[in-house]
Amino acid sequence: MTDALGVVLLEDEPAVLRRLARVVENMAGFRLLGAVESLAAAREACARLRPDLVITDLKLPDGHGLTLIREVRDSLPATKIMVISVLSDASSVVAAIRAGASGYVLKDDFPDELEIAIRDLITGRASLSPAIALHLIREVQSDEKLAPLPPGQEALTPRELEVLTYIAKGLTNSDIGVRLGISAHTVGDHVKRIYQKFNVSSRGGAVFEGVSRQLLSP
Repeated sequence: MTDALGVVLLEDEPAVLRRLARVVENMAGFRLLGAVESLAAAREACARLRPDLVITDLKLPDGHGLTLIREVRDSLPATKIMVISVLSDASSVVAAIRAGASGYVLKDDFPDELEIAIRDLITGRASLSPAIALHLIREVQSDEKLAPLPPGQEALTPRELEVLTYIAKGLTNSDIGVRLGISAHTVGDHVKRIYQKFNVSSRGGAVFEGVSRQLLSP
């Protein structure tokens, strides 16, 4: 597929690397160019393959992912960069974004959430997993309480609020459906309406907006 977007993965845990590789390989419009386990190998792969997207861990056996992020930002400015890490503290997220990453997800995110995050990133949206969004909000609220948004915003229905609460806990549509006794398809319809009312396009954005509107507690 000549129009497919090329992806290089950097992850030093073999099991996680294989899981990420499967996600990318199963995504229409994407092509896995390389899956490597060290900073040195990632540098070589990026220089040789010039990927459209780099997905990198932060803690590596021979360095730090921030180094690769800065180098890719400088040498391949059109390449998108996403971090996938176990580190969810605000300082790690902010450091990665300042270095040049446009997305940050956690290793335990579900495959469908990873795919959504990747597609959001490629289409120009900043992409954060729900847990990351909550951590950033906690940091903001530790300094200044968020003010309520102006009136006139379309309110969520009780069912939509239930769905949003489960999204914030990281549940998939199928898991939410089991909890609420409805189909995953119906959950998907609720999620779409939440996105429309919040004017967002990702689960992380929905969670952030939910906390901002004081519908969720960090």
